[in-house]
Amino acid sequence: MLGGTPQKLVTDIDSNISFSPDGKRFAYLLGNNPKPGEYRLIIRSAEGTEEKTIATGPISEMQSDVAWSPNGKMIVMPLSQPRDALGGLDAIDAETGKRNLFLISKDLYFARTVWLPDGNGLLALAQPFLGQNQIVHISYPSGKVSPVSRDTNAYSDLGLAADGHTMATVETLIHNQVYLMPDGASSSKAREFPGDESPNYELGWTRNGQLLMSAMGGGVTLLNPASGAKTPLLSQVRLPGFARSCPDGHIVFTAAPEAKTEVHVFRADADGGSVQELTRGKFDFAPVCSADSKTVLYADADAKIGKAAIDGGSSSLFPEYSTFGRVTISPDGRLAAMVSNRPGDTKERLGLLSLDLRLPIRFLDFERPRVEYPSGFGDAPILFKRDGSGIIYPIRDGQTDNLWLQHLDGSPGKQLTDFKSEFIRDFDYSYDGKQLAIIRGHRESDVVLISDSEK
Repeated sequence: MLGGTPQKLVTDIDSNISFSPDGKRFAYLLGNNPKPGEYRLIIRSAEGTEEKTIATGPISEMQSDVAWSPNGKMIVMPLSQPRDALGGLDAIDAETGKRNLFLISKDLYFARTVWLPDGNGLLALAQPFLGQNQIVHISYPSGKVSPVSRDTNAYSDLGLAADGHTMATVETLIHNQVYLMPDGASSSKAREFPGDESPNYELGWTRNGQLLMSAMGGGVTLLNPASGAKTPLLSQVRLPGFARSCPDGHIVFTAAPEAKTEVHVFRADADGGSVQELTRGKFDFAPVCSADSKTVLYADADAKIGKAAIDGGSSSLFPEYSTFGRVTISPDGRLAAMVSNRPGDTKERLGLLSLDLRLPIRFLDFERPRVEYPSGFGDAPILFKRDGSGIIYPIRDGQTDNLWLQHLDGSPGKQLTDFKSEFIRDFDYSYDGKQLAIIRGHRESDVVLISDSEK
């Protein structure tokens, strides 16, 4: 198979590909294509002449991995939140499409499944909610999970030698740091916030000039940029995160109700007290407040926009379009912006719609390719400029991210920062638009070989 002219077989897939043992077919996943909110497990001939959908399901359950068994009879794929669980593994008959959910877990998500050569088990990455990946062995068909790694490292990939005795994995350490800078200033003026390296993945300004910091492992801290003082908030709830401040001072955030694997949106007072649950979906995340602090928009498990009243009551969904990440609301409260696509079209676009979710959506092409993250917490954020004239989002050049302003009137956009290194994880402008807070960082990764002690 060396040399020759490459042939394109399929485009825009949403998973790895896994070949049948004889190499004549391969399997992969497509999401939101052609039907929004649905994934398809597809088998295609290696020549590209035949294609068959053997399983479908809600996009909220789709992970990005498939693994064809050594005997060629089944394809295993991890699922997110099947039934009332956090994660699971589904074995799908490669000929009939018959499904067997042989593993469900209340505690773990699964990814990067790899079959052992004898077909009696798999290796996989297992992740607690908001935790770090570890390597596990999963017996088949019993579904028994046994740890392989027991350390503080995070693992982001997995491969296995043909003899099954040596595996390769990527050991990853994430470094994130908070920076503050005046709007419009040179990036050399960005001030690294004093303190230890931050485990935060999201931040947001409050009306009185403080920062809400959401940690990767769950937890929210109120940070005073002037003094450096840190005040833990919301310790009375389980795994709080995605915290955002409303203009009237309320905080909206996500948390996992006790004894449940779901994630809901909550509201609290500015000091973290008087917590009230606003939604009861399977996985509701990334809440934001309207300009009048009366409405909360969020994303649900099926990547749809949800809408809830800040004082509680029923919530509703806007099912026509998917949203890939956090919604942003214009300062005048009239528009919501999101990353979405037209039904039947996989190209990401900037979507604008009225806050009442009634007016037809308006789509704009992104001027520059938007940064995407392979994570379970949504992609890099978009944000309305404080005067409402445009949308700001991260762009990437090599190993460096910067912020780009795209004007809504069609005039040429411009780059707002001039950083020379590091990726951007999150950012927000203060309510008066004078200060930019930004989380920047990088990953350190090493390929590690682990051998079977019985080899």
